[in-house]
Amino acid sequence: MSDRSDSLASWRAFITDPTDAHAETLRRHLASDVVVTIHTTNEKGADAALSTLKRSLFHTVVSGGHWEKPGSEGDIVTQMLSLPAKAIAAGFKFSFTFDGNDKLARIEGGWLLPPPALVPEPITLTAAMRARLDDAEKDRMPVLFAYVTPDGRPEQMCRNGIHTRGDDQLAFWNPRPEGSFLASVAANPRVSAIYRHDHTHEMLELWGRARLITDEEEARQIYDARPDLVRRRDPDRNGVAVVIDLDRVTGLIHATETGALERILMARHKTE
Repeated sequence: MSDRSDSLASWRAFITDPTDAHAETLRRHLASDVVVTIHTTNEKGADAALSTLKRSLFHTVVSGGHWEKPGSEGDIVTQMLSLPAKAIAAGFKFSFTFDGNDKLARIEGGWLLPPPALVPEPITLTAAMRARLDDAEKDRMPVLFAYVTPDGRPEQMCRNGIHTRGDDQLAFWNPRPEGSFLASVAANPRVSAIYRHDHTHEMLELWGRARLITDEEEARQIYDARPDLVRRRDPDRNGVAVVIDLDRVTGLIHATETGALERILMARHKTE
């Protein structure tokens, strides 16, 4: 295998699995003043580029891709990475410039857009989605709800104790039996919610219909589901349990099995 082929193989190994071992192997193929401009990385120098890429989540974005045969554009070597259907792009194009010693002097890249359209799947919250939503308060990434008041005004709120319930529901304890939210969903049950994790770049947008739970046993289950967040605000259980039946879920989430960042499109009905 030629030196350039070794360089590309080392790059492929590192960019999809940025371990220390792969970094050290790649380092031997980098010029000391290499320039790397891909995704959110714009660094000069081997140490800076390797360090930044190791800390980034780029490897989760390109996880599971298929490497095409390298090509060339003049003196620049190119290689395409085709990505799975649920990835954020159709693929990624890498461009490599070598110096006189066949060291990598410049590495650039860009997304191939748009990604293929997703076909809606039935709403079944995955383990990764449930973990993010259930841990929202612990991670300090609260879920923001939007609803419309009876007089037509848009309102928003963050609610502690939000948690998933079954495959297609959210639930929480509303500590105040009065207030605009309960009056609003009684008149118009349609609500939306958004979750975003600042560090992992995961995001979920959720739409559904809110309803108040009058069954005592079911209400108690929702109250007891998050005692760490609910009981200190409503120790006497004066509030009301709320369930949201989800009709549509979109966003980006890291799959539990592979860690890859995947697009989500789920709908209760195919037309939604």
